[in-house]
Amino acid sequence: MLIKIRREHLYTEVLMQQGALEAADWRGRLRARTNHFLIADSYVASLHGRCLDEYMRRAGVSLHWVLVEPGEPAKSVSEYLRVAKEISMRGVDRNSVLVSFGGASTANLTGFVAATLLRGIGLIHIPTTLLAQLDGTIDFKQAINLEGVKNTIGSYYAPLLVVVDPRFLNTLPEQHLANGLAEGLKHSLVQDAALYRRFLQNSGDRSEEFLQESIERTIALKVVIMESDAYENDEMLLQYGHAVGHALESVTANRLLHGEAIAIGMCVSAEAAFAQGLCDAGTVQAHYDLFAAYGLPSSIPAECAVEDVLRLLYRDKYRSDGLQQMSMVRRVGEPITVNGSYGIAVEEQLLREACIVNMMHARQGNIASCA
Repeated sequence: MLIKIRREHLYTEVLMQQGALEAADWRGRLRARTNHFLIADSYVASLHGRCLDEYMRRAGVSLHWVLVEPGEPAKSVSEYLRVAKEISMRGVDRNSVLVSFGGASTANLTGFVAATLLRGIGLIHIPTTLLAQLDGTIDFKQAINLEGVKNTIGSYYAPLLVVVDPRFLNTLPEQHLANGLAEGLKHSLVQDAALYRRFLQNSGDRSEEFLQESIERTIALKVVIMESDAYENDEMLLQYGHAVGHALESVTANRLLHGEAIAIGMCVSAEAAFAQGLCDAGTVQAHYDLFAAYGLPSSIPAECAVEDVLRLLYRDKYRSDGLQQMSMVRRVGEPITVNGSYGIAVEEQLLREACIVNMMHARQGNIASCA
């Protein structure tokens, strides 16, 4: 399945299928006399590196490998500078292509290097985690972190191609499968009530068929948003739960995975909507029920101070006029708009109270931990 995504001057293609790696036209995309680079974290390289290298050689493609830190540490300014310097010293030109191979963090780093080196060179993603296949690579946004704050430095830059091959998921542990599915659960909450019911009814399913269908449906929903507005208003739907979620990732020094943190963030958003009379209690409970079904945390860890979370929100990129901008839902599958915008301004005190109410929910058995 080839999915084409276009928004103004931005255009990318997503090849999504079993065997997508073999189906991709590598020779047509990578010039033979140009240096191309594969950016992978050391853990993914140990799992899949040899097989990928052998396949690329059979396909007549030569890639120079650059290893990076696994996980969120890859998105640091220092790692960005190191990778950019290494690629530059090995020889790069405007026809060079950077290929990310790994999870969302590796893709984010590689994307920003590609967007900025020589004012922009080719970019291809091969995501190997469910989070990256559902979210981290299906995007025009490339970013790194600054002093522990998520995605502070970045740009909009389109990959030439994203190769989504579900077979890479065979090595993922259950925690990382659930972590990735959190992005699909997000889209069901803001866009598709029927998908929400399907997720709830099939929470124990981890079959190849279920995962592939989840990837296909989530990408389809994401594309609707990306093609509608790649930059501003509709993008707030993609950020559902991310304001508090990103803050929690920083507060816990990334001991909470991204999907785990945004699951909590979505529950806080639901509590904030309920406090303003924008949704009913059943909608709030629907969030807790869904994340519980997938073994995802839904409450701010007791050992995390609410004030620390709020302090980090002051550096959130969607903060405006001194107020936090958040997306919210009126009911499952129906986002709230105010004057045509999906960004709802939330007073700090109301957000503080929503966080506290969310933490109290842990006493009913929905306990998260940042230990």
